[in-house]
Amino acid sequence: MGLYQKHRPKTFDEVKGNRDVVASLKAMLKDKETMPHSFLFHGGTGCVDCDTEFLSPYGWKKISEWDNDAVMQYNKDGTSEFVTPLQYIKKPTKYLYHIHTKYGIDQCLSLDHRFVYFLKKNKNKLYEKSFGEIIKQNKNSKLGFNGVVKTTFTPKINTKINLTDEELRVQVAFIADGSISLNRKKGCINIKKERKIKRIEELLQKANIKYNKYLMGNGNTRFHFIPPIRVKEFDIRFYKCSLHQLQIISDEIFYWDGRFGGNQFFTTIKKSADFIQYAITAIGYRCSISIDKRNNKNDCFILTKSNRIFVGVKRSNEEDKIKPKKYETKDGFEYCFTVPSSYLILRRKDNIFITGNCGKTTLARIIANELGCTENNIIEIDTAQFRGIDTIRDLRKNAQYTPLGGGDRVYIIDECHAITGAASDAFLKLLEDTPKHVFFILCTTDPDKLSKTIKGRCSQFKTSVLSNKLMGELLLEVAEKEGVTIDDELIKVITESSQGHPRNALTILEQVLQVPEKRRLKAAKIASEEKSESIALCRALMYKKGWKEIAVILKGLKTQDPESIRRVVLGYATSVLLNKDNEMAYYILECFEEPTYNIGFPGIVLACQRVLNYE
Repeated sequence: MGLYQKHRPKTFDEVKGNRDVVASLKAMLKDKETMPHSFLFHGGTGCVDCDTEFLSPYGWKKISEWDNDAVMQYNKDGTSEFVTPLQYIKKPTKYLYHIHTKYGIDQCLSLDHRFVYFLKKNKNKLYEKSFGEIIKQNKNSKLGFNGVVKTTFTPKINTKINLTDEELRVQVAFIADGSISLNRKKGCINIKKERKIKRIEELLQKANIKYNKYLMGNGNTRFHFIPPIRVKEFDIRFYKCSLHQLQIISDEIFYWDGRFGGNQFFTTIKKSADFIQYAITAIGYRCSISIDKRNNKNDCFILTKSNRIFVGVKRSNEEDKIKPKKYETKDGFEYCFTVPSSYLILRRKDNIFITGNCGKTTLARIIANELGCTENNIIEIDTAQFRGIDTIRDLRKNAQYTPLGGGDRVYIIDECHAITGAASDAFLKLLEDTPKHVFFILCTTDPDKLSKTIKGRCSQFKTSVLSNKLMGELLLEVAEKEGVTIDDELIKVITESSQGHPRNALTILEQVLQVPEKRRLKAAKIASEEKSESIALCRALMYKKGWKEIAVILKGLKTQDPESIRRVVLGYATSVLLNKDNEMAYYILECFEEPTYNIGFPGIVLACQRVLNYE
């Protein structure tokens, strides 16, 4: 579990910063008779389409067919593990956005999905932005988005199948070239190539498997023996292989159904193709699957092993630039999971990728906990579960009953802005006449789309980033709990790099703690290098450089997250003001006050223009 998840606040007292918000919530909770029964918090989510697959302990499975399976999550250290999802999301939507290249990218995402990528110059650090921002950057850049997507992972495996290394190699050979008789225990391998004859005889001898060898009239050589496992495909049991066993399988397949000494494997069985792709990917290689459609024959799946584990969308000329397309969903829904690490391993049309998961609002859960609600009395509803006016009627009917054993019931309603029309009107009446034991916590990624009358019935809270002082305190507290010591200089670098966001700060801290103590400061400074261009913009604005110079800086910032740029500018201007009274710094704060979530990078350009127009 990452530091952010491990040390995520579970009570109001554990929340750093946002004192006014926390104080207001705590004060409200002191008097349940007068406290509001509906709250509105903003929180981002993001989803994929029904054809996207997740990795279960039994192989790849469509996310739309999830049935309480464990899910493979990706950890920032490059490892992965199966976990129980904290939440399964299914929401109605008509459109998503599809990005596809012939070089290994095939993703269908919502605009607010957390797109995970790396930079070509720094493939050890994970970055993330909304997919909407990625699309904007891809459009604005002449050759397309410059980030790259990782296609491999290293699973933490504590299982193995009960075969020796030699037996496992024999099994690979048998699946490739063997056959099974329905009435006999023995199977046979019938082969002609001399290298394969030598290979199977060598393997059978090393595995101490008794066999009979026959020279056939057609020039083939036949081996009769009892196979270690009497199967002719890589079925679900092979997903229990240890990492060492996956390495053996990935090595041995190329002696048989592949190009010996090469990088391609062939099979007509999709189940085997899926497993081999998993095995090769798990040992650190990218593995793509293509299909050779044969007339009057089964399709042949061609798996290609590659050292190129990162794939991108940037092109060498503007004509070839990849353009994401609006995509109408097949079933009218979008899907995702929430997992502890915040990152998922997914696959779409046989292309594996690392991506972000959906988040849940921390404050919503804290309110429910502070009210003393048990898990059974915290009911999370997303818009996929809404059936319009009928669902609101069900809510009204069920809400009037107190929980068994007494207490309160909390409804956390995700993406509530999608509730419109008659359902919205009926829900408004429920908010106006809420039973004393019921509380509604509304979450939305687009509050502007939410009915004004519903917003008017809710207590709304706008959270802010942490100050440098509070961030420093948080880092010291976490370091102490982890049993490590960090000095003031390291805290300063991490604090400045985090831009006021605890997730960013603890992610950087987690990274630097993985290197020797003498190298930690350098590692933290590397993480802050992205800010340098934003700082140059700050200085140009502060000294009112000409638009020509500022435009050059802005062009260099087009591929960066607009909100990150805005926060750097705000932090810089704030630091200037705290040191001395500066009218220009105050005006910069005013011009950059509004977030850029809706307008994106043009909002940064507009704010810069306003600063320059200051008289």
